Amino acid sequence: MKNEVEDMGVRIRQGSNIYLLRAAPLDAHIGGQIKARRTELGLTSKQLATALRLPDARIAAYEIGSQHIGPEELSQMAQTLGVNLAYFYAEPSFSP
Repeated sequence: MKNEVEDMGVRIRQGSNIYLLRAAPLDAHIGGQIKARRTELGLTSKQLATALRLPDARIAAYEIGSQHIGPEELSQMAQTLGVNLAYFYAEPSFSP
C-alpha cells in the first residue's frame, strides 16, 4: 500500500484501486494550526515529533488532518508549541 498526501486528504493505492480519504474539517483546521505554529517556530516535523515522543508520520497525519488528535495529545502539543488550546480552534485572522 502506498500513501500520498493530496489536497487535505490521503490517497491510498491498493492494487489497481485508489481511495482518497478526506480529512474532517475540524481535524484539518487543527492540523493547519499545528503546521503554522511549527513553521513559525522554525521547527521541522521531526523535531516536533521528537519533543512529543511521537513517530514522525503521526505529526504529518495530524497536520493534514488525516488522523484525529485526542485531547491529551492536543494539550501536550499546545504546551510544546507555547500556545493555549484555544489557538488550535481560532479562526484565521485576515489583514485588509
